[in-house]
Amino acid sequence: VVAVATYTVRGTVRDAGKVGIDHVSIIHNGTTLLADLGSSTTVNLPWSLDIAPVNGVNTLEISAVDNDGIVSATIVRSFNF
Repeated sequence: VVAVATYTVRGTVRDAGKVGIDHVSIIHNGTTLLADLGSSTTVNLPWSLDIAPVNGVNTLEISAVDNDGIVSATIVRSFNF
């Protein structure tokens, strides 16, 4: 049995329309995951997700969806592990 280390990815989503954030979606190497949303009294909402990187290149595609169903632009980040 091999233990897989997890790493926490964190960010902040801005609720510019002030309708609320439904979810933050992270596609990690082709697998779609949903981040845990924090709480905030401002339009900036923190989110986080624990991921298990694979050896080599890892790619994250991050987007947010508000309560009206509007999807943000996708941010793509890659890193080597």
